[in-house]
Amino acid sequence: MTDPTSPKLNLEHLLRMGVSAARAGKRDAARSLFLALTREYPNDARTWLGLASVATSPVEQRDALEHVVAINPEHPQALRALASLALSPDAGQASQAPPEPIVSSAPPEPVAAAAYAPPPED
Repeated sequence: MTDPTSPKLNLEHLLRMGVSAARAGKRDAARSLFLALTREYPNDARTWLGLASVATSPVEQRDALEHVVAINPEHPQALRALASLALSPDAGQASQAPPEPIVSSAPPEPVAAAAYAPPPED
């Protein structure tokens, strides 16, 4: 049986908290959580994707998305978001308006939900 206090389960719970906060419109709280998670788990693409979804500027969003792609070069959501940023007129500049969120208010699709599922036990 898995220990409920294991770091992996805590990460899963914190990721869900961040997504929930973002969906509830609590972008500052979600951003603070995702920033902390990227420092604690810098090689987990989900932490960077979460940060990208609540970034305060296109520059911050691009940086987070580039981390995702560095970890997983074929990450479809990050690649689409980066392509979209490249097409925006202020692609290289900071903006007063926050970037479009990656985390939507709609319920997660089955594929997206699977990204937050814990790995199967051996």
